Amino acid sequence: MGGQGLFLFINGKKRFLPINLGRSDNVGTVFGDEENFSIMIGPLRLNNYHKSSNI
Repeated sequence: MGGQGLFLFINGKKRFLPINLGRSDNVGTVFGDEENFSIMIGPLRLNNYHKSSNI
């Protein structure tokens, strides 16, 4: 799969959650969509991106 997002194991399956730009802003970054799984984390910025990618 192309694009930016996260690979997570949810319910025993590896799932790709793309960045949801429609719901993300300067307060938080949302991965996934309304139809399936979604998670929200703090804002991703250049200075915390590598730290945040270890979630």
